[in-house]
Order: sequence, then structure tokens, then C-alpha cells
Amino acid sequence: MDAVCKMNMEKGSTTPQKIKELVENAFESDGRYRRRLKKYDKCCTIEYADINGIGFSIDIVPTLDDDPQTKSSLMQKSAEPIYVSIAIAITDKKNDQYRWATSNPKGFKSWFENINKSFLENSLQQSRTSIYETYLYNGTHNYQYI
Repeated sequence: MDAVCKMNMEKGSTTPQKIKELVENAFESDGRYRRRLKKYDKCCTIEYADINGIGFSIDIVPTLDDDPQTKSSLMQKSAEPIYVSIAIAITDKKNDQYRWATSNPKGFKSWFENINKSFLENSLQQSRTSIYETYLYNGTHNYQYI
């Protein structure tokens, strides 16, 4: 499972390293999570269970709202500018250097639901038709499930 930890800070007032360290420090300061914390380039992982050799974990990605300049640039390039307003900045680390990367999980979810709406509606209608057709009138004004 993945989760986004969106900090209430402005991108220009901090650095990706500081945001990541804030989230890591919060988990390290709690005895319940300290020993379960794993640090990676883009996220923190809490390994919370191991059941019969199957590990369960949650990845927490530190983020904040992306800045207006980045969103403006994305608006000009985007084929779907309606989703740009909810873009976020995520922390990333490459070659021991932290940087901001832009992501948009809520925008992706909205886009995906929108393009699949007609398929879902069609699938719902097919399910209703299928359910209806499984009940046959047996000539006695009763319905028989087959």
C-alpha cells in the first residue's frame, strides 16, 4: 500500500531533504514505528506485519502542494489541464542529491475514472441484463432462478 503525506508548507520555503527528514523523524521518534522504519530515496516504508513469510508494509511519500510556476508550466504542456491544479511535489533523491519531482495521483485517479466511466456504465447495464435474464418466467406467474 502507498500513502501520500502532504505537508502544509510552501515549496519555496523548504527543501525536499527537509520535508523527507521531517517525516522520517516523526516515525523515528515513535517507539512503535522506529524499528519498523526503512528509508528509501522517494519514501519511508513502515513494515508493519509478517504473516507466514508474507510481508505487509506501507510506503509513505512526503509531499507538498506544487508551486504556481510549475503548475503554470504543466498547464501549457498538458493534454488534460483540468487535472494540473492538484499536482504535488514529491521528494526524490538521486546520486545523494535531493530534488523535487512533480506527481499527480489524485489527477491520475480522476482522469482514469473519467475515461472509464462509459465502460463502467456499460458493465453495470450488462450486469443488470444478465441478472434479469437469469430469471425465466415458468408459465405460472412465478419466476424460477436458473
